[in-house]
Amino acid sequence: MFKPKTIFIYLFLISSSLLFSQKEKRINELKSQIATSKNDTQRVIGLVNLSSNLSSSQFKDAITYGNEALAISLKNKYVRGQNLAYNCLADAYWFHSDYDKAQYFYFKAYRLSDSLHDQKAIAFSLYNIGWILCIQQHNYESDKYLYQSLQIYQSLKDTFGLLRIHNAIASYYVDRCHSKEGERKIFRFGYRVF
Repeated sequence: MFKPKTIFIYLFLISSSLLFSQKEKRINELKSQIATSKNDTQRVIGLVNLSSNLSSSQFKDAITYGNEALAISLKNKYVRGQNLAYNCLADAYWFHSDYDKAQYFYFKAYRLSDSLHDQKAIAFSLYNIGWILCIQQHNYESDKYLYQSLQIYQSLKDTFGLLRIHNAIASYYVDRCHSKEGERKIFRFGYRVF
């Protein structure tokens, strides 16, 4: 008879295998789409999606596809494509723990979003910048980016964006509470309890 632990391990291995094969299938579909794209806009979107799908596992390929999307966008003056490419490059560097380069590309995406007056893209860029500065780099003075993002998501009534930014703010406070040489600080109702 199988033990529960053995069954769990088998189920985990089977589900991991299925997820991996689905991701490989998606990557192959994107490569096929890119190869048959009839215009550069479709090609840029395909390259960005491919880069995003590879950013956590295949860093060099993600950067290559992101740079290709950026080059095509710059050549065609496709500003939204540039914004997408900057974000996917930043994500790849973030997954690779190169926070300085990720921050650089997130700021470039922010500037483009601002020039387009795209509030949702601005909020997303501010979220990314705040995440890098406050949580990854423990720069607690830069929490303004998180709160600016929160204000925009609230004004847009963007439920998914609000979930994302509230999660980031919660992570920020948890990280901040545990930051000073392991000294635990607990925030309750706006007051610190030691």
